Amino acid sequence: MGLTRRNRSKKQIFYFLKKQNINSIKVFNTMKKIVITGGAGFQGSHLAELMLSNGHSVTIINTFSDEKLENISSFKDKVNLVFGSITDPVLIEKTVRGHDVVFHLAANVNVDHSLTDPKSFLDVNVMGTFNILEQVRRHDIRMIYASTCEVYGDGHDL
Repeated sequence: MGLTRRNRSKKQIFYFLKKQNINSIKVFNTMKKIVITGGAGFQGSHLAELMLSNGHSVTIINTFSDEKLENISSFKDKVNLVFGSITDPVLIEKTVRGHDVVFHLAANVNVDHSLTDPKSFLDVNVMGTFNILEQVRRHDIRMIYASTCEVYGDGHDL
């Protein structure tokens, strides 16, 4: 079973984030305006919750799904939620402008689907990331990139 908000305790989630070095974000001495791409996904929703608990202002960019809404249901009224794709350069420019930090977690992650629909993965994972990089460069915004567990495989051979 994959990691979901339902089958993991808060302690397990924060241990997971700590393992990912996410807790080091406490280096921010002042409140920051943060954008989290993929912020309604599994990792992104926990990062958003952590940033909110540390007093930061959070904007989430995510494609819409009922599952994603469920991930952020406990704090959705405390974030600025933008439904859309990182493949839309105008949306990205308008959303990241005026922020201090962008955490880029948005991606297509199902390797099996990438074999049957490689163009959508190229569009989102490469060109979408390019859109983020271009806007953080143009607006002199710090970007923190996080990969997914997909880079490690399924772990059955470990």
